[in-house]
Parts: sequence; structure tokens; C-alpha cells
Amino acid sequence: MDMVQQFAAVVLVLAMLVGLLKVLRPGRRLWRGRSVFRTQEQGIECIGRLALTPQHSLHLVRVGSQVLLVGAGPGGVILIRELGAAATAKEAGA
Repeated sequence: MDMVQQFAAVVLVLAMLVGLLKVLRPGRRLWRGRSVFRTQEQGIECIGRLALTPQHSLHLVRVGSQVLLVGAGPGGVILIRELGAAATAKEAGA
């Protein structure tokens, strides 16, 4: 291989890596219109989310008629509080 072919191969590999990084960057949904947190067909809906740190967040989740406050982090997910079936939008923070 001469120098031009080697240079072209390096440029091609770098371009593929940049494209892969853009596709797989954090927070990007690969399938438009289909959210992991919004599956109303199953009666589960994410009402709201609050990021505490880059790895920790709080989620308000409606499961059927129940509203739950859930914490998520690297160690997993934990139920913090059940707000109950009669939780109003003001209590839920929405």
C-alpha cells in the first residue's frame, strides 16, 4: 500500500468511529416515537424526571392509578415513596 491508500484507510476508520459515537451518544433514542419510559399500553407512564447527578435521578411513575416516586442510580432502582391512587397533580409535582 502506498501512502495515499494508508491515509485514506485511516481517515475512513476515523470517520466511522465518529459516526458510531454520534449514534450511540448518551440520551439518544434510536427508535423515534418509542420511549422506554412511556408505555401507556401497559398502564405505565413516566410523569416526570429530575436528574440529581449524571448517574442519579428521581422519577415520578404512574402505574395504573398509583403514583410512585422512584430513585435510579448505578446500583439499581429503589422505591422511595408511594403517593397513592388519590395523588393530585400538585402532590406529584406535575
